[in-house]
Amino acid sequence: PDERRIERALRALLQQRSLMPVVPRDPASISETRAAALDFPGEEVPDVFVFPSATGTASGQFVDGRLFVNPGSVCRPAAFGTFAEIWLTPPAGAASTGGALLQRARVDIKSF
Repeated sequence: PDERRIERALRALLQQRSLMPVVPRDPASISETRAAALDFPGEEVPDVFVFPSATGTASGQFVDGRLFVNPGSVCRPAAFGTFAEIWLTPPAGAASTGGALLQRARVDIKSF
């Protein structure tokens, strides 16, 4: 199903540590200097990704402990749109390194 295909694509993005869709890159299609700007800084993987898409369904899902959100489109011609409310609970204790994001995050898709 499509859900699995999207999940595999998001997992590949996490593994390659870059927002570029393909690694290795085709040298003829993009310069390495510009492509490097899309790599995750310091090899750190963000906990939350927001990828707005007018074509996809507004959603929030966890893949490998990371949150991926498509808030949808607020403004659509002749129709009401959607947006996402992302709720993050701070980790317990000041010295805590975070705990599972799955337990601390919630995404509500709202429409008007």
